Formats: sequence, structure tokens, C-alpha cells
Amino acid sequence: MSRIVLGGWIPLSGSPDMIALGEAVHAFLATDRPGRPSDERRDHAAETLARWGVSALDPAHLLTMGERLFGHLEAVYPGLAAIRAEVPVFGRWAVQRLHGRVDLLLRDESRAVVIDHKSYPGAFDTWERKALDSAPQLRLYARAVRAATGCPTVETWVHMPIVGQLIRMESVGGGRAQPESGGFLRSVQELRVEVGGRDQCSRLIQQELEAEAPGRTPGRAGQPREVRP
Repeated sequence: MSRIVLGGWIPLSGSPDMIALGEAVHAFLATDRPGRPSDERRDHAAETLARWGVSALDPAHLLTMGERLFGHLEAVYPGLAAIRAEVPVFGRWAVQRLHGRVDLLLRDESRAVVIDHKSYPGAFDTWERKALDSAPQLRLYARAVRAATGCPTVETWVHMPIVGQLIRMESVGGGRAQPESGGFLRSVQELRVEVGGRDQCSRLIQQELEAEAPGRTPGRAGQPREVRP
């Protein structure tokens, strides 16, 4: 695990609803790009915060979050294809199914980068522990992207925009990826959307890792078990 400092701490006022604040940050980062006109970005930030009823964060700080994340990505991954946001993924291993969304995905023919946003404002010594909570989910997403796209290597990162950190989790791959039996047969652009919650995905991988052995008995009535919100 390694960390990259994107910038300083973003101040929050009062006692914000962290769920609403997280949704607002996700929504903004999914649609913001620093290349857009400044006035459009400011209006978009203000509208997003108003939509989610968030007053603890200044619209200018949303712009800062976007600028430092996308500035870093453009500098470090200049050859990767355009960034895609909220990319739906689904798949099946043995008796388990995955439904979810990747917050940000970058890719070319040789590698992909999966980024998960966590609007976490906690203390310095808790950042890595918090990032590790996302490790099961991100590992499963990385395997899904690798199988769907054929990218040999998929990097996974946790982005904490409030504290200005990018934390690298792990890379999945090494050889040329092949679609797994019963797994991902469509390209990422063609995947259908059936979204499961992040908590369900985290629990799913722990079960999935135990269910990969060939010949494992399926669920009731011979049907795969499916995780739903």
C-alpha cells in the first residue's frame, strides 16, 4: 500500500450529514472535468451541493477536489483513454454474482486503473485502515474489469478527496487476461446495468473467494445465489 498526497485538507463546517456529503462529492467528480469553463464548473458545484442539501462544503472546494485529482491522473497516466465515470460492472464466478459500479475507470490496451472515492474526513492515522475496508470490493471490481477488457494489469486506488490522498491498494493481473468461464463476456462499454450496494460487494468477494473451486454445489434448487441491495 502506498499513498500520494494530492493536496491539503478540505475544511468542513458544522456537523455535516456525511452520507449526503459523500453522494454530492461522488456526483460532482463523476461529471466534472477541469477543461470545462470555470463558470460552468462553479455553477455545477453549487447545484450539486444544493441538490444534496449540503452546506458544510464550499462549492470552490469541490472544484479543488476535481482539479487536483484529474490533474494528477493526466500527469501520471497521459496515454490512457478518456476517463469513464460510474461504469457498471456485473459478472459471475461459480455460484456468486456481482453487480456494481466503478467510480472512475481509465484504460488502454495494456492496463486499467480503477478508482473508488471515499469522502472520509478522519485522522491521519486512520486513512490506511479506512482504505483497507474497500479492498475486497476493489479486488473484485479489478477482476471484473480485467476479464471484460482483456487488460493484463488493473491498478486499484482509493481516493479520499477531503483529506487530499490517493491510496494504492493492489494490482490484479500480470499475464494476458482471458474471460473466465461463466464470467464477463461483454466489453465494459456494453455491460448492462444492475447495481448492487457497495456493502453487498464487499461481502460478496469474501464469499466468492471460497466459492471458486470447481464443482462447488450451487445454491438452492441448483440456482446461483445473487446479492441484492
